[in-house]
Amino acid sequence: MEWMLNVVLFAVAVFMMYRVILLNGRNKKARAVIDIVNSVDDIQLFHEKTEAMINGKDHEFSVKAQVLKLWGMAYHDQYRNFDEVLNQTDVDALIGVKKGRTDIEQNEDTFFYLYLAIGNILEGNRRRDLRKKLDEKMMKYEDRLQNQFVCQLHHAVTDFYDHKRDRGMTFFRAVLDGDYGQYRYSKSMIGLYKSIAVSHLAVLYKEDGKMDQFEECIPYVENFMEYGVGKRWLKTLKLTLPKKEEKTEESDKETFTITSQSAEKAKKAE
Repeated sequence: MEWMLNVVLFAVAVFMMYRVILLNGRNKKARAVIDIVNSVDDIQLFHEKTEAMINGKDHEFSVKAQVLKLWGMAYHDQYRNFDEVLNQTDVDALIGVKKGRTDIEQNEDTFFYLYLAIGNILEGNRRRDLRKKLDEKMMKYEDRLQNQFVCQLHHAVTDFYDHKRDRGMTFFRAVLDGDYGQYRYSKSMIGLYKSIAVSHLAVLYKEDGKMDQFEECIPYVENFMEYGVGKRWLKTLKLTLPKKEEKTEESDKETFTITSQSAEKAKKAE
């Protein structure tokens, strides 16, 4: 019996070693994806890095690079071969199965680009024609991805752009209230999703003259503006915040207290 136990332990050790090797390899490729994103302002370098990954042996990461290539085209407002790259992008390669359910956990960052980031830039660049084509492609995966938060946020954002239904207000408000537990999402992404939702909500409140509700959104929007993605997003929304006035020392203390309370509520809501 002892020899059987040794065989089992040896098999487990081999399996664990194999898993470590796989994870290390994936982490290295994930860092390469981040490197591509960070190089987007240098068109030539960005192109070289995306093409290198697209032509690599790992099909999953090749697809991730194709998505980033689409994002880069939108980012630089240059759309040569956009349709071709979009048609070639094998979204199925980014979708897995975990415990019998559709799973996108390892590639949720890429779905952020497919569902939200690329469309936001295209909308800002007045290329709704291309945004519609991207939406049409993603509709093919609706049945499998409709329980994903990123998918539902996409629908609300699309309603906002296209002035349909309530322009996503009900969904955005639910997100602000923390009422989204029925959807699946990565904990590392929910802060970004919430910032996007609340930014759209702020625009709607401002348009409707509901300034009390608008001010409720300001702490989220201010935080979002500190990041590149936030600045680009808010530029498309044409959302501006009221300028902060100079205050007395006593007023400053009161404002700090109110802001701190709002930030604490936001933190708890997450």
